[in-house]
Amino acid sequence: MSAADFQLLELSDSNLAEAQREQVRFASGYRIEERQDLLLLASATRYPAGPFNSILPLGAGTDDAAALFARARSWFAPQQRGFTVYLRNHRDRALSAFCEREGFTRISESPGMVLTRLPESKALAAGVRILPLTPERALDFVEVSAAAYESMGLAPDVTRKAFASPERWLAPQWHVQVVYESDRPVAGAMLLFSHGIAGVYWVGTRPDARGRGYADAVMRVITRYAFEHGARLVVLQASPMGEPVYRRLGFREVTRYPWYLVPKDRVV
Repeated sequence: MSAADFQLLELSDSNLAEAQREQVRFASGYRIEERQDLLLLASATRYPAGPFNSILPLGAGTDDAAALFARARSWFAPQQRGFTVYLRNHRDRALSAFCEREGFTRISESPGMVLTRLPESKALAAGVRILPLTPERALDFVEVSAAAYESMGLAPDVTRKAFASPERWLAPQWHVQVVYESDRPVAGAMLLFSHGIAGVYWVGTRPDARGRGYADAVMRVITRYAFEHGARLVVLQASPMGEPVYRRLGFREVTRYPWYLVPKDRVV
C-alpha cells in the first residue's frame, strides 16, 4: 500500500468513526465509550442494526478478536440489547474471521468509496429544487429518510426516534440537502465535515420517487458543496442501491466495511 493510499484510508476511517459518534447523539439517552482501540456506541433506540448500537475498532485495531468481543459483550449486556460490529477490511481481518466463525449475520459489506474531484453540475427538471435544510424544514429530511430506509428494513419509527433532536444534526459540522418535487420533499443526503474531508451519509429517495435521478442530483450538489467548502476529498460507505450512482459520479472503491449483527440473545 502506498503512503497516499494509507493516508486516504486513515481519513476515511476517521470520518466514519466521527459519524458513528455523531449519529448516536442525534437523540437524547445515548452512551458513548471510547477505549484505546475500540469505540462503543448505544443510542436512544434499541435497534441493533446499523450505527445506533455498534462497535468500531479504532487505529490499528487488534488481532485478539475474542478479547475485543468479550469487552463489547460486557458493555452491551447490562443495556439488554444487541449491536452491530463495524469492521474495516484493511485492518480487521482477524475480527471478521471471528464473526464468521461465531455465525454472526453479515448484514452488509459496504464498499468504502472516495471522490477526489469536483463532479459536473447538472440541470434539474422543471419543478425540481435542491435546497439546504433549515431548522424550520427539519421534518422534511426525517420523513424522506423514514420512507427511503423502510424499504431497506429500517422501521420508520426507529428513524424518527434516531433523528429526534434536529439541533444536534443541524450543527455546523453537518450539512443537509433535500430534493423537492413540486414542493414535496422526495430525496436527501447528509454531509459530515471532519479531519479535513467530508463524508456522505443517509442518502435516500422516497420509493415512489425513485428512477428520476434524484439521488444523482442531490449527490452532485452535496459533493460540490463539500469541495467548495474546503474538503480534500469526499468519502462514503455505499449501499447496493447507491453504489452504481456513486460510481457514475466518479467515486472509486478503496476498501470494504463489513457489518455483522450480534443479536440480543448472544449478548445477554
